[in-house]
Amino acid sequence: MKKKNKLLILGSLSIISPVLLSLSVSTTISNNEHNSIVNKAVMYKEGTTPSNPTDPKPVTPPKPKPVNAVDFGDFDKAFDESLKQELLKIKENFKLMVDARLDELGKDNDFPTPEKFEQILYARAMKEFLTTKFDKLMTYKELFDSGYRMVFPKMYGNSKNITLVAVKYRGNDYNPVGIGEGNPYDYKYLIDDKPVLKDKDGNEVKNLINIDPKEVPEVNANSKAEYIKLVTDYLQHFGKALQDIFFNKNDAPKYGKDFEIAIDKINTSIGFYNIKPLKYASWDEYIAEKTKIRFTEFDLEENVAYHQEQQQQNQPPIVPPAPADFFPETTEPAKPINPNIENIAPLEPLLNPVNLTKDEFENDYKSMAAGYDSNPALLEQKSKKWFYFNNPINIRYNYQVTKIVPNGKKYIATVLITDKANSSTKRFYNHDLDFKKYSYSSGMSRYVIYEEFRRIFESIYGAFKLDEKLNYNEIPDQSLRIDLFNAVYLAIKTFELKEFENEYEKLANKVGNSNGYSNALENSNAVKVEEYNQYLRKHTKALVSRFLEARGIRTGRDVKEDKPRTFWEFLSKSLEYVINGEPFKTSKGDYRILKLRQYLEDKTWEPKFKTFFDLYKKNNIKISETFSDLQTRTVNLRKISNQFLVSIDDRIKMITDVYDGFYNHASLFRLVDEAGQYKVINDDNKDKKEEYDKKTLPILKDLQNRQDNIQKDNFARNTTYSVLALLTALFGSFLVIAMFIIMKKKNIKISKTIISIASIISIIALAAFISILLLMIGVL
Repeated sequence: MKKKNKLLILGSLSIISPVLLSLSVSTTISNNEHNSIVNKAVMYKEGTTPSNPTDPKPVTPPKPKPVNAVDFGDFDKAFDESLKQELLKIKENFKLMVDARLDELGKDNDFPTPEKFEQILYARAMKEFLTTKFDKLMTYKELFDSGYRMVFPKMYGNSKNITLVAVKYRGNDYNPVGIGEGNPYDYKYLIDDKPVLKDKDGNEVKNLINIDPKEVPEVNANSKAEYIKLVTDYLQHFGKALQDIFFNKNDAPKYGKDFEIAIDKINTSIGFYNIKPLKYASWDEYIAEKTKIRFTEFDLEENVAYHQEQQQQNQPPIVPPAPADFFPETTEPAKPINPNIENIAPLEPLLNPVNLTKDEFENDYKSMAAGYDSNPALLEQKSKKWFYFNNPINIRYNYQVTKIVPNGKKYIATVLITDKANSSTKRFYNHDLDFKKYSYSSGMSRYVIYEEFRRIFESIYGAFKLDEKLNYNEIPDQSLRIDLFNAVYLAIKTFELKEFENEYEKLANKVGNSNGYSNALENSNAVKVEEYNQYLRKHTKALVSRFLEARGIRTGRDVKEDKPRTFWEFLSKSLEYVINGEPFKTSKGDYRILKLRQYLEDKTWEPKFKTFFDLYKKNNIKISETFSDLQTRTVNLRKISNQFLVSIDDRIKMITDVYDGFYNHASLFRLVDEAGQYKVINDDNKDKKEEYDKKTLPILKDLQNRQDNIQKDNFARNTTYSVLALLTALFGSFLVIAMFIIMKKKNIKISKTIISIASIISIIALAAFISILLLMIGVL
């Protein structure tokens, strides 16, 4: 009997489980606030010391013997106090410098090149180094142990006697250099300093301390005030030298020498590539070594400059000689070059099979080459007909064959590269032509792959509202602008890898060398040709997708975690970052939507912007609702970014939707903010109001569409839940009735307790169904 009662209880519970499941669906949005406020720092330089008047008949008294200051023992403490004070300014200047550098790199209109990527990579790594390493250095010892050896000023606070010597460090001579007593003030640590410099023959360049045996040590006679000035000047000069020490042009990593983008493993699903410095454990280690060298050079230069000044003060003035005659400069100045276009790959011209018949492709090239440039006006047209360049990602640059000349049995083409964003930026190069490189069918298969490859990246650019000119400045956020730049550059380097080229060739040869494809092309069997082309497009998309899912892209925000991301994760995280940060935050960290709401509720605005408010009120637009929905979509985009079963087209569609929302919300926030800042509302200029409405109305229309879609989605979701609740309630009720009938036929006695429990569960299921139904009616 107990067993039967348990059976009835379990059957009744089956009613409520799916109902409760249908009620548990909810979305939680978690927003991470990121805000960084940097205030300007001003470094100053102290004035000069006034000169003393001279007596026409001076009596020179004997010079007193130099001695150490009475309070020499307090010098070390004075150094620590000055360091603490000035180091705060140095760190603030460091932050400003790094942010300015990143901002500068994000403003130009260059297409991804190795040089640009190297600079961004180094700047991002430097920002992380500043935050995690340099910013935490507080004392002389911590600075010294990290490579920032402030030996010169510290020496004058600890050594009672100073000897002038000559130092040779990393091939450079420093003279005179003052050295003190004991380690490290005698600078002997430089002799075995790492890293070792080698000359062009691979021999080690020795660091030397040359002490003249005749040199007599001088007494350190500085007063405390003079010592404090020495330390302060040194630290302020350090603040001014930050650019040379931390962003020296010789220290930026070079692609292929200091770092590589390398596939470690490739299989049918995913590859892995990384961007770490070669021969170093991390970018922090790379930066520490480079800046240690620069700082040591800075310390030696400060030491030399101080002692040269001391020597000059003790010497009579030098009368400069009369200027010598000279010849005018006749050397022709070097012509400026555009490093961006100078580094664009000199691609091979390939015969374009789409615009040519099989006979033209395989036989007519000789007659074409003979009179190719006979009519300059037709060069562009001829180039498009006969040639294409395998350039699916770097679409900003246009390639055109301008001349073909025979060279023995071969031909050489002159190619013009033009920047579509700036037609005056161009260059020429020569490249061998191989008219027999591919058969007609093999050439056609490669062109179909190229077209699909290009279509994918045009769609990605289109998702960010960029046309073929790829003007990154149109993206209204510096961080997102740089991230997209980096993502595109890394995609370019990924598809240059040997692993991709091998897969590309396999696919092209599989179709291009098949008899079926060749026969279909030759017989103009359009249906069969399209079948083969669809196969190529499908597998090209899969191939590109697999390599875009290779993990390796890291933002400056990910360096500490060392979590390389896929191309899609990288873009989704970048979008999530900017949507939950600037330009949607105020200086106090609050979302600008709060400020926007204040403007929209300000009655003085309404008569000034009647058109704007009419549409805003008529359509009951709720900015907080559309912005909240945008955040939800951004989270969803990030969640699917590391799922491998999502198609490229679906990914691009979701990125387009999120970026459109970001772009329009950001634009509206900016326009409203500008209106408040420049007091447009108090201006009765009709043209200004019309111009403002012209900018804001399309944005409001988009937000209205988004709000309508939110309501439709909510209705569809609630309808689904209601149907699910109804089905589960009916199923549960049917199950209870069936069990009662079976138990009655078999004369199974049912206790009142079981009947009561079953009734309660049925009532709960019915109540759940009614509540969801009411929710749906409320939406209606």
